[in-house]
Amino acid sequence: MAWGVKQTVILVGVGVSVSVWAAVLYVLLKSKEKEQLEVPKSKVETSRQTIIRTKIPNCAVGSVIGRQGCNIKDIQTRTNTRINFEDADDNEERTVVIRGAPEDAQLAENIINKLVVEQPEIFTEQIYVPSRSCGRIIGKNGESIKYISKTSKAKVSVDSSSEFKKVDGQTRIVLRGTREQIDIAIGLIDEKLAEDEALRRQVELVSANRPTRYKGKLCLENTTQQGAESDRLQESLMPTGSDGFLEVFVSAVESPSQFWVQLVGTKSIQLDRMVEDMTSFYGQLANQELTKLSSVSAGDLVAAPFPHDNLWYRAKVTDVAEDDYSLGESKVTVFYVDFGDDGTLTLKQLFALRPEFLVVPFQAIECRLGNVAPRDKEWTKEAIECFERLAYNAQWKPIMAKPINYIVKDTDAKASIACVMLIDTNSETDINVAEELIRREYGVSVSEEKPK
Repeated sequence: MAWGVKQTVILVGVGVSVSVWAAVLYVLLKSKEKEQLEVPKSKVETSRQTIIRTKIPNCAVGSVIGRQGCNIKDIQTRTNTRINFEDADDNEERTVVIRGAPEDAQLAENIINKLVVEQPEIFTEQIYVPSRSCGRIIGKNGESIKYISKTSKAKVSVDSSSEFKKVDGQTRIVLRGTREQIDIAIGLIDEKLAEDEALRRQVELVSANRPTRYKGKLCLENTTQQGAESDRLQESLMPTGSDGFLEVFVSAVESPSQFWVQLVGTKSIQLDRMVEDMTSFYGQLANQELTKLSSVSAGDLVAAPFPHDNLWYRAKVTDVAEDDYSLGESKVTVFYVDFGDDGTLTLKQLFALRPEFLVVPFQAIECRLGNVAPRDKEWTKEAIECFERLAYNAQWKPIMAKPINYIVKDTDAKASIACVMLIDTNSETDINVAEELIRREYGVSVSEEKPK
């Protein structure tokens, strides 16, 4: 009996001890959980990593990240951390999330805070440049403006908010960066403006020295024939500016539905130098003897004088009427590939075109005026003469052209004609040539599809 009672007491004691320890353990665990919950949200530590969340001004995000992420990648490498940016909650601050070992995460936070404190002041500045110079500032495929941005480290953008809207002939350029970066960018832009001004003075000399070409009726038969070689040499309308406009000379006109333009700029200067060289070469009797032709066929490229001046040009044979009595007196119709007009000469007046005169692409680009059609089936003589005046035909006065669409030539499925908008910017008020023809009741409005 006594042994049984003693045994029972011991068991009860053990049961009580277990209950007490269980209660103590529960209290300890709850206390630990409470301590973890009381850790500040900005810093969460575990046995593996710390997570730090810190806010920085939105204006400093770019400096922290760096160009193409170079700064943030460097910080992550140096501190062995992972750094991310959360979506902005407002327009003032951005949250940076840093993950890593406690000391590493703290070091990364310190580096970021230092970058924020030391970041240079960022400015936004606007300058205005002549709209006609924007093409040189932007460059082909944007190469020039990309170079300016990369060299200066400033963000440079040409305002293209409207298709062809100018303020007193000026276009706005917006620059963003430090004071030093903006100053460097402006200096590079000034260099482009100086280059453009120097080129423009050369073009003005071209315009002043070029003879006015005779504007007789053009002979258009076979003028659109293109050989494989001439296809490679043909110049084309390739806008470089964001507004899509180019500066051109209208060099020959058949009608508003068929005319030719030349690009204004280095190409027109090259063309005039080539004409000078050809005139010097073919003006010598000895050279004429070396390049004399015994026969020609349609499509041949030749050196030919222009009937109304004393200069020599590149031309393509379009038609040959042989003389039964004297081959040298055969009548040859030629198309002047750099101007778009034609002439009829004798075979003995034509000479073989030397290879060095094939370097410059053919400058005459065939075009059609867009957004307008003749009021009747054909353009009237008065309408054509009005168009010639509006477009400054063969007067070597620049006019703005913008390709709207391209149409396939009837005579060559592989070739296309640029359908263009023409804007005369030579006076205080810009004149849209198509709209002016419509206003004067020479044409009617039609819609053109823009190039895809």
